[in-house]
Amino acid sequence: MPDASLPPKPNNLHELKACLSRSRSSQSSEPGSPIFEEYQTLNNDAQSEMAVMIDVIPHLAGSLKHVPHGYNTEFTITEHFNPVLSNPKPDVYFGTFAHHIDHKVRVDLKDYIQPTANPSLPMAPNFFLETKGPNGSVIVATRQAVYDGAIGAQAMHRLQNYDREVPIFDNNAYTMTSTYHAEAGTYRVFATHPQQDDAGNTHYYTQEIKLYGMTSDAEEYGRGKTAMRNAREWTEQQRNRLIQMANERARATAPSVVDA
Repeated sequence: MPDASLPPKPNNLHELKACLSRSRSSQSSEPGSPIFEEYQTLNNDAQSEMAVMIDVIPHLAGSLKHVPHGYNTEFTITEHFNPVLSNPKPDVYFGTFAHHIDHKVRVDLKDYIQPTANPSLPMAPNFFLETKGPNGSVIVATRQAVYDGAIGAQAMHRLQNYDREVPIFDNNAYTMTSTYHAEAGTYRVFATHPQQDDAGNTHYYTQEIKLYGMTSDAEEYGRGKTAMRNAREWTEQQRNRLIQMANERARATAPSVVDA
């Protein structure tokens, strides 16, 4: 019998794990690698959360020049889960530009896919990163990641079920969140998915997929960096697929408004 104290696992957990470990031709994890030594230096010198964001994360994430993303942005208009909780403010989040989403979909799902009143910022985010400096709390980072994940999974669920009379609950995760803690040198990856209970209520569950002790050795550093980049790309693929599905349904029922 499953342990009732543990969150339900997404049906595609095996796919998620495989995604994180998929090899990348550009990845270097040789012992004594100058790339790993550069990372160790950057991480050791980062004495604040801001320093981690400025120096360490770009080293791990690679170039994001053409990738829609935002930094330290307060999500002010997205539908939240508990009015007592403060607005989520992920350190880094990845979404898509507004013109990729049909105008009708954007209007109908504004409360779920548009994080802020500024439409030029990325929408429908489904990959997040929370960072902590040497004195930061692992527990706080995890709580932030769980909250981020619920916001992202809700957005993906709304896109997946756009204009459907009967909602789909496939119990798959299309949202990932992650945390990086400089002092511990750990990178943790989580997945969040929606699930419906017997009463018809929707709940969002977060499952840890993998933890990487990146400062331990070059091999683990390489695996962690690979996971971060693979997770970003995989969630982008899922986001684009769900947006395309929603766009097609919107255009099948009403003329689309073309942005200028």
